[in-house]
Amino acid sequence: EVIVVDDGSDECNCSMPSLYSAPYKYTFIRHEHSGLAPTRNFGAGMAQGDIHYFQADDVIPGAETLAEHRRSHEKNTNPIAVIGSLKYPAGLELDSFLWYLERSSHYDLYKDPGKYPQGSPPMPPLNGNSSISIELFRENSGFDESFKQYGGEDTEFGYRLKKKGIRFVYNPA
Repeated sequence: EVIVVDDGSDECNCSMPSLYSAPYKYTFIRHEHSGLAPTRNFGAGMAQGDIHYFQADDVIPGAETLAEHRRSHEKNTNPIAVIGSLKYPAGLELDSFLWYLERSSHYDLYKDPGKYPQGSPPMPPLNGNSSISIELFRENSGFDESFKQYGGEDTEFGYRLKKKGIRFVYNPA
């Protein structure tokens, strides 16, 4: 099942998704612009599956991304959140800013676990390549909808999960 929620973008070609024929349940919804947290919660509320996979619009998943997320969930008996890597596209020439982000592991916080005293980020985000069981998502009320602008809602949700003892599993594949 794939649910795409457009957060009221200015450049939506909303007729295109209706032309797409998928071999799985596919839903495209244009949602009134309300920010990432409410939009993610809206889409998650429609989901029927047992695992939510969140992908940002600027992330291009690998062919095995979904299978890798599922494998991580199946290997763990206790509830977990799975964080995938956020790699730059092959062949992308990094300017000085992107080079800095890459070297500092700003977007891929798990890339260099040795930089953290406990071996993982103290406030792990549920970023643009992450998954969580629907049950765990709902038990923890999803993303805090008071976050209206871009950013912060994923880190805050990760923080709440970590405070409750939920383990974050990094799967770079």
